[in-house]
This record gives sequence, structure tokens and C-alpha cells, in this order.
Amino acid sequence: MASSVAQLEIRVARLERRADNQREDINVITSDLSKILDTQDQILKTQDLHSKSLEHHSQVLDNHTRILDDHTKTMNKHTRMFETLFEHFGIALPVEDNVSN
Repeated sequence: MASSVAQLEIRVARLERRADNQREDINVITSDLSKILDTQDQILKTQDLHSKSLEHHSQVLDNHTRILDDHTKTMNKHTRMFETLFEHFGIALPVEDNVSN
């Protein structure tokens, strides 16, 4: 009976050490997981910031494209007006200067 109790005490001690080791493992894993989740959160925030920045830049570029299109249409109208005026008054159109274009 005494040896059974001694064997049980040894077994309990061994199980307690194992439980302590598992608790320590869980603490380390939890800490590592927390660091991973924090890093992931920072990465997602950075990606979101870049995404918003890219979206804003796309909107600015779209707006600039519309402005340039409007300016091109206006310049084309003015060119036609000048061509018509020059033709009406018999003025020769100037030769294009390819160097400055």
C-alpha cells in the first residue's frame, strides 16, 4: 500500500510538472499570437492607408484628365475659330514650329 501511494505521488508530481510546462507553453503561444495579431493589425492599417491614398490619387488623376479633356476641346474650338478668321481675312496660317512642341 505504501508503495502504491509513493507511486501515485510520483505520478502526480510528474503530471503537475507536465501541466506546468503546458501552462508555460500556452503562455508563450498566447504572447506570440498577441504579437502576430498586433503586427497583422498594423499591416492592415498601413494597407488601408495606402488604399485610401491610392483611391484619392486616382480621383485627382480622373479630375485632371477631365480638365485636360475640357481644355483640349476649348483649344480645338479656338484653333478652328482662328483658322476661320485667318481664312476669312486671307491671312496665311503660320508654319508650325516642331522644335517648341
